Amino acid sequence: MADKFNSDRWVRETCRRLNLDLCDNFGAGSYDFPQGWKALVDSILTAMRGCKVQIFMIREDHGLLDVRMVADPASELAVLRAIYVYQQWASVTCYCCGSRGRKLVIGGKVRVLCAGCINK
Repeated sequence: MADKFNSDRWVRETCRRLNLDLCDNFGAGSYDFPQGWKALVDSILTAMRGCKVQIFMIREDHGLLDVRMVADPASELAVLRAIYVYQQWASVTCYCCGSRGRKLVIGGKVRVLCAGCINK
């Protein structure tokens, strides 16, 4: 049986590897996003490498990738651009598998799913 993806642990390990600061003021649920968006979040964090940034939150919220951070003024524009680009990609990337998807309302929740994952 495969282990369930732990986005919190993955973000902490990735930020440690990239030498990025995490701010734990918000506690549990601050780094909570679906496995299908792992590559997008990895791209955002990699774009932040070498920037002075504090990351407060990376999570899924109503079908959107929500990233909250504070960056040094010299890095802020580059970091915000990376976040914006990958937030746009998340809006068409399957929540479950990372394939191309579309936004749907399922059980009162907005999700981005591909045709294959809709029926799972």
